[in-house]
Amino acid sequence: MSSEQPLTVVISATKALEKWLGREIPRMPSPDGKRIGTQPLVTDSKTVSWQCHVIENKPGSGLYTAIAVEAHSRYTILIPFEGRASLKEFWAALEKHWSEQLVHHMRESGFIEKAQARKVFEKFLHSPLKVHCYRNTDLSVNGHVTDAEQWAKESFEQYGIDRFDREEACGLGMHINQMFKRAKNPEGVQETFYPVPRFLADGLYRFTRGLATADFPGTPRGDYPNPYGGVEGEADCTVSAHGDVSGGEDDPGSTQMPDSDALCAEELDFLARMLRHYGNSKSVASISELDGFLTAIVSGPEAVVPSRWFPLLWGGAGLEPEWESGGDMRRFLALLLRHRNHIADTLMERPDDYRAIFLPVEVEARGRYLVEDWCAGYTRALAISASAWQKLPQAEQDELGIITAFSSPENFQNLPDQDRGFQRRLAGSVEAAACTLHAYWLARRSAQAPLPAREPAVAAPKVGRNDPCPCGSGRKHKKCCLH
Repeated sequence: MSSEQPLTVVISATKALEKWLGREIPRMPSPDGKRIGTQPLVTDSKTVSWQCHVIENKPGSGLYTAIAVEAHSRYTILIPFEGRASLKEFWAALEKHWSEQLVHHMRESGFIEKAQARKVFEKFLHSPLKVHCYRNTDLSVNGHVTDAEQWAKESFEQYGIDRFDREEACGLGMHINQMFKRAKNPEGVQETFYPVPRFLADGLYRFTRGLATADFPGTPRGDYPNPYGGVEGEADCTVSAHGDVSGGEDDPGSTQMPDSDALCAEELDFLARMLRHYGNSKSVASISELDGFLTAIVSGPEAVVPSRWFPLLWGGAGLEPEWESGGDMRRFLALLLRHRNHIADTLMERPDDYRAIFLPVEVEARGRYLVEDWCAGYTRALAISASAWQKLPQAEQDELGIITAFSSPENFQNLPDQDRGFQRRLAGSVEAAACTLHAYWLARRSAQAPLPAREPAVAAPKVGRNDPCPCGSGRKHKKCCLH
């Protein structure tokens, strides 16, 4: 997307949203005269499409929650309203939430530093836009809108409330965005993915020109690649929400910024070097231990954001390293998240293909089992949801016991049978145990995922209402929610 070309934003409004906005909205044009009112939405390098809806929180309350789901990433934004809004007010709120959540993910994932957040906000807010609003419901994307509506209504019911504040709406949206989504690829095959990496790749491409620290083939230095398969200045693929493709020959599934591809040997070696260089006596010490740690993170009873598990990787809060190179830090975080996503995708879609990264073969010749570091990493991650792990049924407890048996010398000594052959067979069951535990928790998260708790906010240092917001957006504190 060149700087001269405006970004087209499509707001696809449901009938409920049209009525709430109090104005007649034209239907989306139908090129072939078919699927009138249910046209597929398109997101590509020049267009971003949002399927938008609104619900009244409780009948007669006059309090509303708007729901916006982006067509390509299925990223969900929830926006609370106290009363009705005009189309202009609705767009202003969506634009604000979009930009703030995008910058939040960029900072949390290590792609930008705090000082760069303001530049990204300025780029977002000053980019030329063409905003079009149509009456239309893309049935593929609308399924995710319906899911978000159900989450919101169940939250109102469970907690006995009739509204979300901004923080609660953002929190529920983040919770939804940590879940796997399903959509068809251009070949019509169902794919499973996380919304955040796609949402993030889109924003990095559009709004961080000149800030990339790594080089990408076919991409100007300092820029992130086009996640829709095109080359700057040329026709690129147009990916609709239904997976239809028109335009260039590039495969949109082969983006140069993969979010879940397996790491190559050089990338794994880089992670290992960073662990050794910045590690301490309490941190994850090897690639095998890191692999086990991340496997447990994606296999547990709840979706866990990186800000919760990243300190545990280094031994706990306050033990995170002081990075000597911002480039190394950002690359480490990017590869770390990619490896996590690869593990999750494999366990979710192809569990028979799952392979753990164990210690080198020569380690066993020195009297250690290949699985020991991996099991130690897996066991480390159990601390995040310890109470839930302790309530496993007996069959799953036995599977977890296979892993924890090799996680420390003390546990190993407690094995009932010290026969070497038995121990070797037990060690050979670790991967199968990991797959079983992932499947157990996945089934329960899908059936009845926990609603986000309404916990009291932790008091932050006092900032004046008219002071600049600490998040770096450049807005006054009273008008910004990133604090």
